[in-house]
Amino acid sequence: MAGIPCAGRPQRRDAGNRVYAGGRNDTSFAKGLRVNSALKSDQGFLTYRYAFHAAERSQIGLAVGLGALFVHLDLDAVAGATSGGADTAIVQFAASKGATGPTGSLGFYGRWQFGDRWYVESDARGLYVKVDRMAATVYEAGAAGRYFVSRHAGLELGYGLTWIKATLDRRPNGKGFAGQLKYSLQNARLAVVVTP
Repeated sequence: MAGIPCAGRPQRRDAGNRVYAGGRNDTSFAKGLRVNSALKSDQGFLTYRYAFHAAERSQIGLAVGLGALFVHLDLDAVAGATSGGADTAIVQFAASKGATGPTGSLGFYGRWQFGDRWYVESDARGLYVKVDRMAATVYEAGAAGRYFVSRHAGLELGYGLTWIKATLDRRPNGKGFAGQLKYSLQNARLAVVVTP
């Protein structure tokens, strides 16, 4: 199974008091000024399944998922260069960043046949990897129903959930970048299924 679900999340906020940005609060956005952001994420994935139990109306087996998460963030803001008031200088601020991260997971799947044309399947996968200061956890789950209109073609309605947590610990000397990213992505799909 392969796919590319897409998600976008534009947002506009009016700062209630002051919003600080930068490593040492070196940029602030004054009260009442706008902060606009847009977060776009796409995920490409491929899932391979191997059945270690295959009966006439059911399958249970191993599922391996590989993919990539494409994240892009746009931030536009109007910043006050002084503490506020009539003499405040207005400064535009804009930033755009993108990143691509690989994803992978290992788990199990099941597929069951109900009647002559209906199938239900589900899978649950996860992976934890730690290399030096970096650690990543991925959980993925999904369920789908399939209805075959002929022997080789059908329709599928499904739902999937991906949860990712990545952590970068501090260096022993305390210098450098450290942080944590938590990200979840849900997708609903309507697909055409073709079998040999």
